[in-house]
Amino acid sequence: MNKIISILSALVMIVMLQSCAKNMASFDEMKPIHKGMSPEDVSKMLDMNPKDMFKVTSGDKSYNVETYMLQTSQYTTSSSSYGPGGVTYTTTTTHSSASPMICLYYEKRLVYWGFMNDFSKSDESPISELAPLIYKEYYSIYTK
Repeated sequence: MNKIISILSALVMIVMLQSCAKNMASFDEMKPIHKGMSPEDVSKMLDMNPKDMFKVTSGDKSYNVETYMLQTSQYTTSSSSYGPGGVTYTTTTTHSSASPMICLYYEKRLVYWGFMNDFSKSDESPISELAPLIYKEYYSIYTK
């Protein structure tokens, strides 16, 4: 019986730890990212795995794309309720919103990163030419 309880306790701990996994990066965490970094270095710096990974091809060049969710805003809400004997219960909840941050790699080196609309505004011709391919592939993941 004790062995079953120990196994169940371990499973509960694993599930709890996974639910606490980081799911978005902050602007401060993105600041040190620079061209030439490997996908592993970016992932390590952000302390999280990419949300999505896919490839885009232009001409004879193949690019790897990784997406991370970047926290773009945060706000807190509170609600109060009154219980027996005049006791007040207050619940405070923090909400975050995020946008996809796209990292573009060529030959396992970071060549460009930014929000979706940054790619189409880039002065670098290979980047701006890849923008529609990245958009199409990214949004196809969520419309399947």
